[in-house]
Amino acid sequence: MKKERLYSMSNNTNEPTVDNVVVETVAAFVQANGDWVGTMTQLSKKIARVAGRTNRSYLPGSPSALRKVIDRNIRRIRSRGISARFNRTSDRARTRIVVLKRK
Repeated sequence: MKKERLYSMSNNTNEPTVDNVVVETVAAFVQANGDWVGTMTQLSKKIARVAGRTNRSYLPGSPSALRKVIDRNIRRIRSRGISARFNRTSDRARTRIVVLKRK
């Protein structure tokens, strides 16, 4: 029953769903810390701190799942005045980088 509630697409923005929690924590993180550059793994650790104990259980368990949730909600994140870009480094490892900026 819990999974159905977590992944339901609800129009009620007050209901804690994966999408709502990720959008709100990413927005709060960028508003508090300003522009940020790092990997998706680093971002998932940072927003877990921002989410708090009650909402932490709603966050995706892996960085790739977090990326999918962010992609799915990119318009909602941008409507909060946050620019999100995904790049790769130019070194040999070609690490995937996330760039979050306030507009």
